[in-house]
Amino acid sequence: MNLKNAQFFVKHGDAGEAVLAIRHGGVEYHVDLTPDQRRALGLSLLDPTTAEQAADEAEKSPS
Repeated sequence: MNLKNAQFFVKHGDAGEAVLAIRHGGVEYHVDLTPDQRRALGLSLLDPTTAEQAADEAEKSPS
């Protein structure tokens, strides 16, 4: 498959996790990302569990 004209973006998967989406020829493909891949891409906050943990930590820290 030639991906020259493909669109790449990140979206929420069925379980709310961040997935890489590739749209090509009217078809959308989803690629699951590992936690390490999400962190490397700066997407860890798209993971609901990580977002909840970050919110909990923010509430605990003194402002």
